[in-house]
Amino acid sequence: MSTTAGAAASGPTSAASSAPGPTPAAPSPELTWLLAIDPPTSLGDTDLVRLSPLDTANAPFIAALHALDARAFAGPLGRVRPPWVFYDCLLASGVSLGHASRTAEGLTPTSLLGFIPTLTPGLALIQTLAVDSAADARDLLTRARSLGLADRFVVTLPWSSPLLAMLVSLGEVALEAAYLPSLDDPRTVTVRVTPGTPPTASAPDIAPLRDPELVTHQASLERGAELRLTRGLASIVVAPVIPAPSAPAPSAPSAPSASAARAPRPTFADDPRWDPRARPRLTTHNDALFESLSPFIVATRDHLAHADPAPFGLPTRWHLDPQRMDHAPFFWLLQRLDQLTFGPEGMPMDRWVFYDCAERPGLIYGFALPAAALSASERDTLRVPPDYQGPVPLSMYIAIPAASARPDTWFGHNLASLNRALPERGLRHLGSITKAFALAAFRARHFLGATQWTSSALFIHTKFGPLELRSTWTPAHSIPETLTYAFDVTELSLRAAAGDPSARLTAPTPDLWLAADDRDGMRRLQAELEAGARYELCGPAAAPHLPEGALARHHPIRALPAR
Repeated sequence: MSTTAGAAASGPTSAASSAPGPTPAAPSPELTWLLAIDPPTSLGDTDLVRLSPLDTANAPFIAALHALDARAFAGPLGRVRPPWVFYDCLLASGVSLGHASRTAEGLTPTSLLGFIPTLTPGLALIQTLAVDSAADARDLLTRARSLGLADRFVVTLPWSSPLLAMLVSLGEVALEAAYLPSLDDPRTVTVRVTPGTPPTASAPDIAPLRDPELVTHQASLERGAELRLTRGLASIVVAPVIPAPSAPAPSAPSAPSASAARAPRPTFADDPRWDPRARPRLTTHNDALFESLSPFIVATRDHLAHADPAPFGLPTRWHLDPQRMDHAPFFWLLQRLDQLTFGPEGMPMDRWVFYDCAERPGLIYGFALPAAALSASERDTLRVPPDYQGPVPLSMYIAIPAASARPDTWFGHNLASLNRALPERGLRHLGSITKAFALAAFRARHFLGATQWTSSALFIHTKFGPLELRSTWTPAHSIPETLTYAFDVTELSLRAAAGDPSARLTAPTPDLWLAADDRDGMRRLQAELEAGARYELCGPAAAPHLPEGALARHHPIRALPAR
């Protein structure tokens, strides 16, 4: 099992208590720690203190990491990152690396670099960089490179952030995006950092703070220009590496107002390979969906090539790029889909979470209708701008690459469907069909996910076969009553989940039943997992031995042989 951190202090800036008592022991010299569920094999035999976010004994240390992130990185950027985002988008799917001091009370983190892999080899997306200085940042980035975890790093932050100047001092900084109207603050930049010798300073030519200039830079990037940031005489400047062909810069789309102000017409183009008569090469729970809905995929330019363009033979109709200004209206609608699905449960995603934790590092697959096919009431429910003529998403599945010793491992981030919001559409089983087609499109081979024992979506996840339990009680999450699960992705499991009657999965016989509200039972199973036991969730929840209509739901659990 992983080394545990023990009780952690609140962070490097914590003040000592004024209450009388014994003088605390002096902290030991700083050590380096690494936290991940399944660390890559490239780590080898190092002096790292290895921790797991699944071990409950590490909860105080993880709480201190979350506080360090909020104080030194997320907070100054204006990002409110709840624990569930911290868990899903970093702890369970990525790698955290940093320094800490050890006292009698345990480990106290003093710096933090947290990142998740992308589909571009050697490129990792920084989720947090909580450091005291550029030297600390350089040390952690260099350590990550020496461990074979990443060669280059991508990070998104406001143009006004002072962190930009520090990044430029660490090496070459190339622009990916200069203006992102799909975010609440479109004056946001995405950069790629290659640690090393910074480029030679040049005289300032552009101070990229005004919207027209940022739109011009973004238009150049979308036309194929290469731009980088460098340190000028008095400011950070944009220097062209490969200029783009000249063309008038487009106006950035305006976010829709509460009064549904007119939005610019998008420039979506249907894939010329799209055949409206195309049908998948399998039978699903609801084949009628394919009579009206068509698939879309969200991917950056460098990620699109990774995806299967026609999972199960069904060609993808729409390709949406989160780094294109004219695609912004679609991403406003994608957030609306998320709000309609998860708003009542209290875990909807902010726009920056969509971009930083989903659109940029991973892929999104789902089904949509052309806006013209919606009724007036449906357009109102989905808040479709009056002039919008592109695809309107009715379902989506989001997954991001996960740091793992197993290749093609993905972490499931979000499953949303408007089955309940639009009952007249006949969208039955749209959620499970979307997830099955999405995992095929992502070419996933191994899968990790996290959800709550009371979640209705857990029924969908069990359609893919038995789920190995990695945690049953997860205090690192906003909701401790969360399970973390894993399964191998096979064509059989995908076809079965989609409803193909030719794909049959055998349901194992459970050894025990866990009630969805049995917190003590969750803790007991978690303690056994941490001691080396193995369990799997082997089917959907039921109410065994209880009267018809009983409210208590129980989950079937089976013990697995020890490894």
